[in-house]
Amino acid sequence: MVRGLMRLLGVGAVLLGTLGASVIPSQEARAAAIPRCHTGGLYIALVPNSGQGATGHLDVVFSVRSLTQQPCFLYGYPGIQLINASGHVIVTHVLWGTGFFFTNRPKEQVVLKTGQIAYFDVGWTHLPTPGQSCPTSAYLLITPPDEWTPIVVPATLQQICGGVVSASPISTSSAP
Repeated sequence: MVRGLMRLLGVGAVLLGTLGASVIPSQEARAAAIPRCHTGGLYIALVPNSGQGATGHLDVVFSVRSLTQQPCFLYGYPGIQLINASGHVIVTHVLWGTGFFFTNRPKEQVVLKTGQIAYFDVGWTHLPTPGQSCPTSAYLLITPPDEWTPIVVPATLQQICGGVVSASPISTSSAP
C-alpha cells in the first residue's frame, strides 16, 4: 500500500511538474500577449527643432506617444500622405528604409507603455530635377504600422521635390 501511494505521488509530482512548466508562458508568448498599438491610442507630432539638411537633403523627426492604459507595440514603417495648405492631397511617394540621414536602420518591435515615445525620420530632396515640382506640405496624414486610419499631423515640410519622402522604421531612438 505504501509503495502504491508512493508511485501515485511520484506520478502526480511528474504530472504537476509537466503542467506547471507548460502554464508559465515563454518570453515569446508574453511578447505576443502585448497587443499592437492602434491609431486611436497614439499621438504623433513633429519633434521641434529636429530638422537637419545637407547637400540638397532635408530630414525631420516625428514622435509617436502612447495614450493607452496598457502596453502596446509598433513594428515597421509609417504610412505618409502629404497635404497642402488648402487641404488637398499632394501626390506622395513613400520610400521605406534608407534615407540620406538614416541608412539601413533595422525594424524593431517597440513596446510602448502609457506616455512612452517612439520615433521615426522623414527625409526628402529639395533640389528639383528639370520639370519637377517641389510642393510644400501643411499637414501629413501619418498611418501607424499595420493600421488603416491616419492621424492628421501639422507639419510644414518645404520643397518636397516630386512628392518623394523616405521614412525610417519606428524606433526607440530619435537619432537618425
